[in-house]
Amino acid sequence: GLNPIFKKSASSPAPFKGHARPVSLTQNLPNPFDHLTHIGWKSEIEGEVLLQVYTINGQLVDILTDMFYPPGEFSVVFDAAGLSPGIYYYRLTLDDYVFTKKMVLTK
Repeated sequence: GLNPIFKKSASSPAPFKGHARPVSLTQNLPNPFDHLTHIGWKSEIEGEVLLQVYTINGQLVDILTDMFYPPGEFSVVFDAAGLSPGIYYYRLTLDDYVFTKKMVLTK
């Protein structure tokens, strides 16, 4: 028969164990930005992705996407035309994963 060591190593490890995260949000580029910036994320799972932009006071400014995405790498463009310079936050929600990052709008 097979050596038990090989049997054991052939079993697949628990998914997303340890530090690996199935969903990640990248820092917007460029940052600071004067009116256009790119916001990206990676996901190993499919699901509804909600990407929102907020003021420093928590006021919702824009919804950049709110739709179903397959696993993969994606990016959207945020156009801040008409917004005041300052600090804004963007938040990605996918299933139970929620990530928030800061960006700086200059003029």
